[in-house]
Amino acid sequence: MKKSLILKVLLFAASSIFAIAATAMNQAPVYGTPIVVEAAQIHNSFSFTVNTITGFGDRIYYNPDVVQEETQHILKQMGATDVQVDVLGVPDQPILDPSVYVSFDSLRLSAKLLKGEMKSAVWNSVVLQGDDGVLAQGIFKNIASRFDIADLHVSNRPGLGPDYSYRDTFKTLFAR
Repeated sequence: MKKSLILKVLLFAASSIFAIAATAMNQAPVYGTPIVVEAAQIHNSFSFTVNTITGFGDRIYYNPDVVQEETQHILKQMGATDVQVDVLGVPDQPILDPSVYVSFDSLRLSAKLLKGEMKSAVWNSVVLQGDDGVLAQGIFKNIASRFDIADLHVSNRPGLGPDYSYRDTFKTLFAR
């Protein structure tokens, strides 16, 4: 009887502390509820070069259309909108170190209005995975700074030769 009463008191105290802490943070006291934030929509326009040297010192040739498709895919997975990607090169003619030109809109945490375009945003979990880790990681490394990212976990599994599989998990802002 005594242990049961002590357990009930401890459970009540723990749930009360959780509810008070959640209320203080303006969140509903429900585990897993996303935090809604105010974010500004930012237009991004820049270029980068994908390094095609692997960890083994090998060089990989990429078709420009493959690089374009992978870049668009990653940007959209990260919550980018109005995505435009151009890759310097001739379709179906593999090249080394492709030059990529991107233009897209993304959400960034901001305390100030930027051009009056304040949007409501929420943190969403993203999983990027595939077999061509060299290309995906090269693209991700170049565009990640344009997004607010939290809880990044990168795992690479070396394969035979220059290719390896990858799985990146993180949270980033999406329009609400």
